[in-house]
Amino acid sequence: MSYNTMGYDTEGDVMGDETEGDYQTVGARRRGRGRPGHRQLALPPKPGWRNQLAPGVPMPGEGLQPLPLRPNLNNGVFTAGVTAIQFTARPQAPFHPERLLASVRRTGTAAAGNIIAAQNLFVGRDLQLVELGEFDVEFFSPTAFGVRLQLDAAQPGVLISIDCIAIGATLTTTDTLAVSLMFLGRSIR
Repeated sequence: MSYNTMGYDTEGDVMGDETEGDYQTVGARRRGRGRPGHRQLALPPKPGWRNQLAPGVPMPGEGLQPLPLRPNLNNGVFTAGVTAIQFTARPQAPFHPERLLASVRRTGTAAAGNIIAAQNLFVGRDLQLVELGEFDVEFFSPTAFGVRLQLDAAQPGVLISIDCIAIGATLTTTDTLAVSLMFLGRSIR
C-alpha cells in the first residue's frame, strides 16, 4: 500500500515512526523525486531515568531519596544550656529508611571530648533498636562503610524520631556541637 502526500511517496509510512537499530527515526521516507536517500532525523534512545508519563510527571515507581530530620530545639546546636534535642520527620510519601547520615561540627575545646548519643530511634510507635541503649550518631558519618539499616517502612505522616543527648565534658558558654541528621531510603512516588 502506498500513500502519496504532497508529492512524497511514503510507502505506507504515514506517521513516520520507524525503528532502525537502537535509534528511533522521525519523519517520512522520501522516495522517487528529489534527492536520493532518506530524509530522517535519528534520535538517540531514551535514557532509563527519563521514564515519564508526560513532561514533569514521573512514572509511578520507587525512588531513592533523602529525608531530613528537623531538630526541635536550637536548630540542632548543643550548648551548655541545650543538652538534649529530638530530631523528627514526617515523610509525605511511603518511605523506607535505609541509611542514617549524621554530621557533627564542634566549636570550642570542651566540645572536642563530647559525643552525640542517640538514645532511641522510632518509626511511629515502634522502637527500631534491638536492645535499649545509646549509640554515637557519628558511627553513621557520611564516610562510614557498611552501616545500612533495614528499618520499618513509614506511611505518609508517620513520625520518625531520634532523641539525642550530648555526653562528655560540660560545655562552656563558647562551646557548641552542631548536629544534622538525615535518612536516605526508598520512597513510593
